[in-house]
Amino acid sequence: ATRVWYLFILATDNGTPQRQSFCSLRINLLDLNDNPPVFIMTSWNYTIYRSAFGNSNSARFLRIIASDADSGLNGMISYFIGTVNVPYFTINQTTGTIILRDNV
Repeated sequence: ATRVWYLFILATDNGTPQRQSFCSLRINLLDLNDNPPVFIMTSWNYTIYRSAFGNSNSARFLRIIASDADSGLNGMISYFIGTVNVPYFTINQTTGTIILRDNV
């Protein structure tokens, strides 16, 4: 979240009579994307049983979870499978749910 401060600055001189002037200053503190996403577990071992999926064309079987300490858009996480040519699996980019796409 963006934090905002409003300051009013006063400048005076040392003359007689003393004169002064004001200005306002707005300071916006923005989140820097300085934290990488962190998985709750960095390694998983999961066994799939064919009979558990029945005749379904796809089945959700595992949700991978990560968090990011940044705020706003910088803290939003998208999930992707980094391995090339994995025809049987896909991942929901928003939830991290792993989906078996076809009967293996």
